[in-house]
Amino acid sequence: MLPTNSSRAPDKTKDAEAEQLIGNEIGSQQNAIYKLTQAVLVQEMALKEMKQKNEYLEQCVEHHKSESNRGAFSKMMGGNKPAPQPPSLHISQVHLVVLCKQQQALLSAWSPAT
Repeated sequence: MLPTNSSRAPDKTKDAEAEQLIGNEIGSQQNAIYKLTQAVLVQEMALKEMKQKNEYLEQCVEHHKSESNRGAFSKMMGGNKPAPQPPSLHISQVHLVVLCKQQQALLSAWSPAT
């Protein structure tokens, strides 16, 4: 599952110094491209799930507002409107912890020695 929007990214000129630094650092680390790609994909999945969760929470707020505006008689006779169903989430906390550790390892390997 590769991101489809990468082909739509604007064509920008590259910073030659940054490109050389990135090439040297990625080239010197085993599996760096895999880890970076994995990080991007997991972040995209997490962002999508957070958007879904946000939409669900907004729907819950609207549902509770509309329910609180109904009168007692209306609630007795009309029953309750079903609450919105939560989205199914696929990323676990374990995945996010692993991702964070991988990113920290990559960043610490790229940080200049002080």
